[in-house]
Amino acid sequence: LGAFLSVGHDVLISVPLGLTGAHTFSGQGASFTPFFTPRLVLDVEFFEDAVGDNDSDVDLDFAADLGLDLRLSGFRPVIRFAVSVGRDALGIGLVF
Repeated sequence: LGAFLSVGHDVLISVPLGLTGAHTFSGQGASFTPFFTPRLVLDVEFFEDAVGDNDSDVDLDFAADLGLDLRLSGFRPVIRFAVSVGRDALGIGLVF
């Protein structure tokens, strides 16, 4: 469960709800955790239409993340690679 807020020309509030399935494989000096996270996403968008009136749109979508966490010995943060199917997103990050 999470929440996301984007403010610009429009305002978008997203609330994802899902479960994560993963398994950790340990090797010498590193561990790998591939994961799969299917989720439902409720998007509420507030915007100004072509006439200048305030309007809103509500969508319920399905999305899924496919990714891999890499933990190296002696390196505290986890390196995460992930791609989101259904949301057109790619992420690379550090998890502390």
